[in-house]
Amino acid sequence: MCSTTHSTIYQIGIDLGIKDTLTLSTGEKYSLPDLSKYENKLKRLHRQLSRKQKGSKNREKARLRLAKAYEKIINIKNDWIHKVTHKIVNENQVGKIVVEDININGMMKNSKLSKYIHMQSWGKFITILTYKAKNLGIEVIKADRFFQSSQTCSVCGYVNKEVKDLKIRKWVCPICKAEHDRDINAAKNLAKYGLTIPVGRGPFEFTPVDSALAEEPAKGLRAITG
Repeated sequence: MCSTTHSTIYQIGIDLGIKDTLTLSTGEKYSLPDLSKYENKLKRLHRQLSRKQKGSKNREKARLRLAKAYEKIINIKNDWIHKVTHKIVNENQVGKIVVEDININGMMKNSKLSKYIHMQSWGKFITILTYKAKNLGIEVIKADRFFQSSQTCSVCGYVNKEVKDLKIRKWVCPICKAEHDRDINAAKNLAKYGLTIPVGRGPFEFTPVDSALAEEPAKGLRAITG
């Protein structure tokens, strides 16, 4: 986790990504801990479970081992999310935090990205961020889903359609020649989006934090029962 100093910026934009889980308009980037070793362990434990006879004691032992592995991953992710959200809302003196309104269910249909999107837990991050921000009187806003945060130059406003390609991580604006990191540029545009929203607009509806924390354990248990 990167270090930061207190900020006096009134609004902060947060871009959500796969390479870096979070990118702030201040330039800070945060990434979930590497969980690849646990992914491999889950695959191995799933194979072991499938080989056990249904109703046997060995199958129950294998199921419990798998459940513990899921619980370990969930605990690591929850701990990271709580630390990062605490850092964001407590170390930045802001009135607004602007996040993307991502169609997570739609993106999960992409077989090449679905696994990585699920691991990022963007929905849980936004829920917990909103919960903590609300307690401090900070407004959390979802930008319009069709807002072109990545494609728009945060300096001059030029829209570069070529940046739709997710492989483009850095680009130079052909109009003002500003050099952009894709994610930082998107986060800066999200912060600017906050300026267009009147002060005092209520934050978007969110699931209570306890429900968010319960969401992934339920998914994990459904995957290992039977």
